[in-house]
Amino acid sequence: MRHHMLTAGVKALMDEVVIGLQWGDEGKGKLVDEHAAGSAAVVRFQGGANAGHTIVAGGVRHVLHQVPSGALHDGVFCIIGAGCVLEPAALRAEVEALGLTPERLAVSPRAQVLLPWYRAIDAAEEALRAGQPVGTTQRGIGPAYAARAGRWGLTVGPFVDEDARAERLAGVHPWMERWLAALGLDAPAWDGEADLARWLRPFVADDLAAIGRARARGPVLFEGQLGLMRDPDRGAYPFATGASVLPPAALLPPGTRVLGVAKPYVTMVGGGPLPTEAPPEEAALLREAGGEYGATTGRARRVGWLDLPALRYAARATGATDLCLQMKTDGLAALGRVPVCVRYAGWDEASGYPLPHQVARVEPVYEDWPAPLSSAGVLDLARRIAGDVGLPLAYVGTGPGRGECEQFVG
Repeated sequence: MRHHMLTAGVKALMDEVVIGLQWGDEGKGKLVDEHAAGSAAVVRFQGGANAGHTIVAGGVRHVLHQVPSGALHDGVFCIIGAGCVLEPAALRAEVEALGLTPERLAVSPRAQVLLPWYRAIDAAEEALRAGQPVGTTQRGIGPAYAARAGRWGLTVGPFVDEDARAERLAGVHPWMERWLAALGLDAPAWDGEADLARWLRPFVADDLAAIGRARARGPVLFEGQLGLMRDPDRGAYPFATGASVLPPAALLPPGTRVLGVAKPYVTMVGGGPLPTEAPPEEAALLREAGGEYGATTGRARRVGWLDLPALRYAARATGATDLCLQMKTDGLAALGRVPVCVRYAGWDEASGYPLPHQVARVEPVYEDWPAPLSSAGVLDLARRIAGDVGLPLAYVGTGPGRGECEQFVG
């Protein structure tokens, strides 16, 4: 397929989804920021304040945790959807720092509220895993989704209604006290919830209705968190996040573009198998050159070589229609080569992707591709990756700042 260069910021007039195709930290925030300029609304459809989407605009670095990455564009409406977990105090600080109002932000009444004891539960449960830690951010996201699945959660709608909040919490507390007691924890006090509820109430609006109104003005962009390999169903379970990284089908009209985001190497924060993990010295080189430290936790990310079998699997599992590559290539250029896992020895991809317990035992087969030593080399590498994944190349990020990219349409 022939691709035509477009001016940065130009995008097709259709709904789009941005999904990570690796283990997270692929550069989704930058891509959403670039495409938000042509969107009526940006919707976060899952995850919580464990996200750290980094955007560099006008030379200023912004890290967004709960607010969608369209917030830095005037006129773009932001929606926090029903699949999200909301930390009210942290959201308030973020919203006030950005100067957002209910005219710019809607929060679904069906989203889960992060209750104050979830953080302590998260830390205690991670300690119990000892030899196999997941590496959570300990923001309480996993316990919040566990409570949702067990039907013990509190959603935003009752939270902002004083009577409904009291009634719901009265039913939740006996079960929550048992959960805490089993972990040897005391229930922390929850101070200021009434004030937070009053502040949040004007922002609460049905997310499907808000999306419908936005579509009357233009396309809607859906923003995911983490990457496919952290999905509890399709990823490396149990080294996974608490809820699916895939968007609910009800949000997406026919013809939606699914933009899968990746880098020319892989990174991971936390535990679990990383088949192509690089040797320490080379990992350190890529980590420093690429700034591979968690935007939320500051933890050093594990670094590995590009894993094409995993990337091809993620493209299938997400239904990606286009490939977007954030080409953080300084480290690869310094390394002088691009090690790429092209297959797993003895594994037939036609039979599916290895299960998580099998991934730890696969033997990657590598090729060394030419290092990207020029702008033309970066684009050549991007096109080669896209060709091996079997997706049209829609976007190439060439730097961290807004506008440092090249975009294509078929």
